[in-house]
Amino acid sequence: MSRSYELIVVGGYHNVGSFINKLEHYSKNFSVHNIQIAGGEKNDTAHQCTLIVVAYIKRMGMA
Repeated sequence: MSRSYELIVVGGYHNVGSFINKLEHYSKNFSVHNIQIAGGEKNDTAHQCTLIVVAYIKRMGMA
């Protein structure tokens, strides 16, 4: 079973990359899809990133 969430995050390019890396290496099962990064309109160091995070859920007692 899985659940999908659309996230919009704003931050520096490397900070956004670090956030995505931490999601994918978190001890729970997450995957990141459909990443879109746009430069900031007012600030060159703030990027807006839209992405889909899928959380895989294991039900207890199921094989």
